[in-house]
Amino acid sequence: MNRIKRYLTMGRMAKCFWQKKEILPYMPFRLWIESTNYCNLSCVMCLNKSKEIEKRGYMDYPLFKKIIDESKAFVHSVNLHHRGEPLMHEDLPKMIEYCRMHRIYTQLHTNATLLTQRKSHEIIMSGLDFISFSIDGYDKKSYERIRVGACYEQTVENIRGFFEIKKNLKKKRPQVAIELIDFFDEKKLENHMGWNALKRIGPVKWIIKKPHNWAGGIGSDRIRTISTKKSVCTFPWYSLTVLWDGTVVTCPQDFFGENVVGDVSRQSLKAIWNDSKMMDYRNRMKNGMYSYFRTCSSCDRLERRHFLGIPGSHLKGFFKESL
Repeated sequence: MNRIKRYLTMGRMAKCFWQKKEILPYMPFRLWIESTNYCNLSCVMCLNKSKEIEKRGYMDYPLFKKIIDESKAFVHSVNLHHRGEPLMHEDLPKMIEYCRMHRIYTQLHTNATLLTQRKSHEIIMSGLDFISFSIDGYDKKSYERIRVGACYEQTVENIRGFFEIKKNLKKKRPQVAIELIDFFDEKKLENHMGWNALKRIGPVKWIIKKPHNWAGGIGSDRIRTISTKKSVCTFPWYSLTVLWDGTVVTCPQDFFGENVVGDVSRQSLKAIWNDSKMMDYRNRMKNGMYSYFRTCSSCDRLERRHFLGIPGSHLKGFFKESL
């Protein structure tokens, strides 16, 4: 998508969201494509270890190509991750390269534990635009308590090696970020030796994110809890999430795939985007009928601060990346 078309689409997205249109005159601007829902860790805050996930697998490369071929004319960015660890997929570099071939901005989020020198080289050379590494701990004790199954020293060394390879290849991309979930006191972090040591890894953007409840997936028995909402969810007006088997859901917070709106292995993205299920979802969203969807009625992201009706937690990052 060229820059002028991108700006025009963003303008139409904003207008249709504010007007709460049910049928949209554009296609999704962003896709989450789950390369796999397998993960090699058992992090304390993650639902991936839940027995409720009955099916696990890897997205077939032909299915991935079908998704990109259908969306290359209208999608701006693709996130090649969702519930699992994307580095476990052997075709990941090919997936990134295929997106890059079609000028799609491509992002990756990984725990970096499987980031070997070979994988680092392949990812950098594939043309990835942005990569974020989840650390969620500022020293060995805090990291390994949260990232169960990982070794702090090895993960830090993997990331350090990634920077070294990128430097040797003289590549500007991908841009790199290190993410921490805000389990800690930020002011105390600034004076912590472990925190300062992490900051010496390389030229990186630091992102400290607030923890969220995965659309009510984390909580007491995943009970439906209806509360006063401060904003309408933006996801149905600009994105879709495709699980590894082709199942399409409305939102990347829907960890257990409850709000299914289609199957891209049997349907086109164009058919799914404005079909009766998506129209019904947008209608219920705009009318505040959150109780109809367990995930939405329990989601804490809709209770956060918003600007012009849009949740502000990722607004700055979204516009910076898109513009």
